[in-house]
Amino acid sequence: MLIDPDGVNDVLSLLKASHFYKTNHTFIFRAISDLFEDGHPIDTLTVTNRLTEQGMLEKIGGAFYLTGLAERVPSAANVVQYCKIVIARANERLTIGACQGAVEEIYSREITAEEAHANIMATMDKIDTGGEYQSMEDIVPEAQAVVELVYKNHRIPGISTGYVDLDKYTGGFALGDLVILAGRPSMGKTALGMGILRNMARKGHPGANASIESGAQELAIRYLLQGRANNDTSDYTAGHITPEAMGAMRGEAKILKGLPIYIDDSGGQTLQQIRSRASRLKSRYGIEILMVDYIQLMSGSKKDNRTQEVGEYSRGLKRIARELDIVVLALSQLNRKPEARADHRPGMADLRESGDIEQDADKIIFIYRPEVYKKMTEITGPNQGRDNTNLAEIIVAKHRNGPTGDVTMTFIKDRAQFFDREQFRSDADSSDIGRQVEPAKPTPLEILEDGESQEDLPF
Repeated sequence: MLIDPDGVNDVLSLLKASHFYKTNHTFIFRAISDLFEDGHPIDTLTVTNRLTEQGMLEKIGGAFYLTGLAERVPSAANVVQYCKIVIARANERLTIGACQGAVEEIYSREITAEEAHANIMATMDKIDTGGEYQSMEDIVPEAQAVVELVYKNHRIPGISTGYVDLDKYTGGFALGDLVILAGRPSMGKTALGMGILRNMARKGHPGANASIESGAQELAIRYLLQGRANNDTSDYTAGHITPEAMGAMRGEAKILKGLPIYIDDSGGQTLQQIRSRASRLKSRYGIEILMVDYIQLMSGSKKDNRTQEVGEYSRGLKRIARELDIVVLALSQLNRKPEARADHRPGMADLRESGDIEQDADKIIFIYRPEVYKKMTEITGPNQGRDNTNLAEIIVAKHRNGPTGDVTMTFIKDRAQFFDREQFRSDADSSDIGRQVEPAKPTPLEILEDGESQEDLPF
């Protein structure tokens, strides 16, 4: 900056005073920044005068030190690369400091290992990558490649949800997306989220479930119960399981153990805990989707009101999606307003303690089941006369890069399972749809099989 004023713009767009290790370099950088903001020329003389005015000249080593700096650099042509070196060293010092602090606090028992990891990850969020604006020459080819894929495959590129009609609207879920799945209690949010997670796992896309509401064993049992035929008369809650159902669930257990699904049921989780655990799963198992069940049960924020808290969570989940390059499928409760409306259909304004959810989300999907409100037949509207038995409306209310609209699906309450409406079959073979998968690495979903010890189940 001292020998080539044209480089000042480049440097100030990348560097901050805090990036410098030596205090005297920090003072010099600030003096140059001040001169630039005031519209004054930059050279050794003007910087010397500004440091003198600020009483800092002797603290930086005097005019001789400033002149020596200017003489030490062979050329200003590589100024951007020099900036990146300074940023890299600053980031290394930040990381070392965070790790050393964590070691000291763990040794002194001030914090747990989990808290130490969360603190380190919070420090990593402050890392400056020295990002720059990108030219259209660099951006357009990548964008064109995406459009070419859409032209070729007739769909927006994304991971299929496993539900044909839902994919038609969403194009699947794209890596980096925050997808909100919302509904009133008992609408099937967890069931649909579990179905999407499982469908993706079957196709080789590992996923994780940060379950704040339900335990891992409860979720595994729900998956097992889905292995029954639709016409099975078993009633698990009453302790009655038919031999046919038990056989089907044993087969289901073998399939589940081969799916790359990982469950964390450690209770009220903070944003930092969810992020650190997802980061580990991404590193170890390459997860591509993280389901959070659900936003309103997250904890740890210290905002003034609940709306601001939930807004912080939604922004944080979006950052996790982008930083880890995964899909974050976050479940959300709705307020009671749909109960007061005649049609009970949910909308954006019903997002409970919504904060910034509507703004942060790439997709917002509502679940509405008329049966919950005893509406067995549609009386009015375009669907007048429709039989609502086992019917679920999946409302794509927001889609940042595509269309919105309603998808009709089938929901079997006894199995807590969703099916494509047209492809659903009521016979006993329906539970076998798409179940053939290749065995994968062992996962936390472990189920007791015939002949194994009757010790505690490793859920």
